[in-house]
Amino acid sequence: MAYSQGFNPHQLVSFATALAVGYTSSSEWVDVKFSQSITTDEFVKGMNSVLPQGFAVAEAKEVADNAKSLTAIMRASEYEITFSKLDKNAVDELMSSDITVMKRTKGGMKEVNIRPDVFAYSVIENKLLLTGRLDAAGSLNIELLLCALKEKMPGEWTARVHRNNIIFNEGEKVTAL
Repeated sequence: MAYSQGFNPHQLVSFATALAVGYTSSSEWVDVKFSQSITTDEFVKGMNSVLPQGFAVAEAKEVADNAKSLTAIMRASEYEITFSKLDKNAVDELMSSDITVMKRTKGGMKEVNIRPDVFAYSVIENKLLLTGRLDAAGSLNIELLLCALKEKMPGEWTARVHRNNIIFNEGEKVTAL
């Protein structure tokens, strides 16, 4: 593995995007820079031999040193939100117009419309499947969406958020890698 230069060298590893505490994922992406040549198969085998139980590297892809960072090519994320109780009509009502919420920013609280950040959604039984914006300029805030849904769907319920995929843009073609 390659290390940065300087007084406190660190490994050259960069994750595509952070995941909120308490959320789960089956699709995390990471850039790793090496100081010597290694095949993708060697990398996958080596990583899987030392990762904790339940974690695995599914695939590795070699890219050029001058390739754009993962953060630069992210476009969207697919989520599966499982509810203890879900009202499809409440979700449809929420998604039918602007979703105006209060968002904390560097300058304080600001009213924002997060509906444009939801690219697609569907409800299947007690699951809300979402595709939402995820790029360097911003992303769909699932917590704010759940707070807005709470207004349409009062009562006691819980939600478990799982990220299924990150969608990247390679040139003109958006690809789920």
